[in-house]
Amino acid sequence: MLADDFEPKPTAFSSPEFAYSSQWSPLDLVIGAGAIILDSSLERVIVLYDTETQRYRMPWAMHDGPSIAQFIASPFDQVTKETGFTIEKYPLPMLERYYRNPDVRDWRQLQVDTRLKDVYTDEPFYTSFDVFWSPIPGEPESPWLDSKQRMRMWFACRAVSGSPASKNVTFEPFAVAEEKLKNEDNEWPDTGGLAALRQLVDILRRLPQRPAPST
Repeated sequence: MLADDFEPKPTAFSSPEFAYSSQWSPLDLVIGAGAIILDSSLERVIVLYDTETQRYRMPWAMHDGPSIAQFIASPFDQVTKETGFTIEKYPLPMLERYYRNPDVRDWRQLQVDTRLKDVYTDEPFYTSFDVFWSPIPGEPESPWLDSKQRMRMWFACRAVSGSPASKNVTFEPFAVAEEKLKNEDNEWPDTGGLAALRQLVDILRRLPQRPAPST
């Protein structure tokens, strides 16, 4: 699932053709991972109140080490520190795309749909893109901010141990979490990830069996 309404913006390393993803510079991209953390009932998720930005958001971490492979393998150290919970990935049913009428002679008449596979995965269920603003490295006194294209992979997770790191970390029902994440100016990537997971969880609840997360 992708953020279909993503609108790229130029940053410091963008070429004149920045609107095309093939023209983005590797120096212009930063990778992150978002964690939408479910409780055991699949009814509530963790929401953070970010005192710096003064808005609610989902927990996420940014890659800032030497190895992207290491970050992808275990992206949640920052999330654990921020929330106070040790978490693990939660498997979700996979969706696959298929064509209802693959034998038609006119490709414009092809009808595409999705269906559940009898396979579960703990890989990212959603990917979002936005512009990430941060202090200019090595220039703490600069009045300007650095900007990069940020790609975040969103994982379904569950808390296996721990307690809230502060009063700004709470479990909220999906509807309450979505209301808290609303913003008048922008639809934050966190909102898209939360909405996508809610749809998958609704499907999961209707299944006769669901996977038991490892302990």
